[in-house]
Amino acid sequence: MTKGFTLIELLIAIVLIVIGLVALMGAMSTGICADAALEYRLTALNLANEKMEELKDTAFGSIIAGTETGSAIGFDWVDDRIVTVSEVDTDLKDVQVEVRWTQKSITQSVAVETYIADY
Repeated sequence: MTKGFTLIELLIAIVLIVIGLVALMGAMSTGICADAALEYRLTALNLANEKMEELKDTAFGSIIAGTETGSAIGFDWVDDRIVTVSEVDTDLKDVQVEVRWTQKSITQSVAVETYIADY
């Protein structure tokens, strides 16, 4: 009996290693895509919060609904950063800011909502 590996054993080992590496590369690719999606969502959330803070610093009577288009570093929000305002009472407004963007041909959005009072 000889010691060592046969050609068949080496080929099987190489095939198993290649299958493992391909699976690992697929998992890494999925992770990178998920990271990019999270980065877009966080940027959109920051843009929505930025607009909300801007509205909180605005005089109560000047808070109105509207739509903006623009971009942040490496991020284009599709057609809008939408501000929706509804009067709950004479001195209370329900304000919602929604940011929409397109990623991989799919329109996505994130929204923040708060009440602003005239005090």
